[in-house]
Amino acid sequence: MDIQSQGRFLLVQRLTLLVNRYDYYLYINGEKGEQIAHAEQKRFAFREQMTVWTDDSRNDTLLTIKAEKLLDIHGKFLIHDAEGHLVGYCRKAFDSSLLRSTWEAYSADDTLLFTAKEKSPVIAIVRRVLQFVPVVGDIAPFVPINFVFEKEGQVLGAHHRVWGNFRDTYLLEAHEGLAACDRRILLALGILLDALQDR
Repeated sequence: MDIQSQGRFLLVQRLTLLVNRYDYYLYINGEKGEQIAHAEQKRFAFREQMTVWTDDSRNDTLLTIKAEKLLDIHGKFLIHDAEGHLVGYCRKAFDSSLLRSTWEAYSADDTLLFTAKEKSPVIAIVRRVLQFVPVVGDIAPFVPINFVFEKEGQVLGAHHRVWGNFRDTYLLEAHEGLAACDRRILLALGILLDALQDR
């Protein structure tokens, strides 16, 4: 499957007691299609390397994700291909994230590909305020965090919650402006947004 030619993906999270499981599928004409990736993350241990396989048989590696440093407030995560070559990396923009969660995606040569930020600045602030309100703060983690991908004021894609599913499900969309962006970077970012954003 040539995922580079695809622009819409469905990420489905399966929760278990000790492991989070992620499955990516093509999303074509509003329907879940062929599985293209599978990953597992030990809870509370993301800084260990995460392998993303092409499916849940785990025979073929698609990519790996690994934090560059154990303690890094900027959260830089390196993305390598199956042969161990750097594809690109994603990092959390700490300053911008104080008010509105923001991530940056880069190619292997340090070129900024796009910025992923919370779609709604208002919801971002409300979610932060709720965290400090007794009792009400318990619902803060359930306020959806949807992201838009932007560069130079142009919307290039999105990553948002799909409702009506028993499992956490997200739609990742790459518009024409991201046609040249390595899809492995997008897929890795989708997992990071779920695993590290309390979504």
